[in-house]
Amino acid sequence: MSKKIRFYAIDVPFKFESINECNKMIKSLIEFIRYHTRKHGYFCQGMIAASNISSWNLIGIKKVETGKKGRPKTIPVTFNEFDDIGKNPIVLKLSDREGQPTNTTPHIHMIFIMYPSSTLSLKIKEYIDQNWRANNIIDDYADGVAFRKIDNINIGYCEYIFNQSTNIKFINENHSKHFADFPIDKYNFRNLYNAYRNYQDLWHKSIDKFDDKKLKKSELKYLEIKSFYDEFSKTVIKVQKNSE
Repeated sequence: MSKKIRFYAIDVPFKFESINECNKMIKSLIEFIRYHTRKHGYFCQGMIAASNISSWNLIGIKKVETGKKGRPKTIPVTFNEFDDIGKNPIVLKLSDREGQPTNTTPHIHMIFIMYPSSTLSLKIKEYIDQNWRANNIIDDYADGVAFRKIDNINIGYCEYIFNQSTNIKFINENHSKHFADFPIDKYNFRNLYNAYRNYQDLWHKSIDKFDDKKLKKSELKYLEIKSFYDEFSKTVIKVQKNSE
């Protein structure tokens, strides 16, 4: 299967007025992808995430109880910039204290594995170009969406998205006869996120990280799902800006 299913990370050059606007864009894109996968018999797993947080000082995520019904809220864990060591201000170390995440202009990240990869990714490109360009801020470095192969984007990129996202929506559509045996109930990006979230929460709260059986169990569960997707990381496509 790894010879046909491909990873696609999509860098969207548009910035948005608010997270709510991002969420509306995400909802419409997911509906578009679901329509085409079901109509044409395509395969697509992935996630689309809204963020207004900079990744520069993030080191993970953890859960916090809000006192409300439902599952705990997920928040980013940061380091508090840097602490000086001694009298030499040039020598720095990471602070043990948690800092605050740095806000940035709302934006969207997305990553998929899909088949047929070229056909479906081009449809997504066309949709973004036609529906997102007109009303949003465009980064100085970009003026459209194009394709270029990048070798260093893989399943590990998901952690980058998990750590900084305010809202994540998942796609798990398999209507392809070529991948009828793909275990989508066990291996999907929602399960990957939940396993990462549980592991990170326990890691940041654990007192003895080397002798915590619950922590080790959660780590093994996350790594088991992650290793499944590592196979598809061997051939990777990144959708990003490219001059025409």
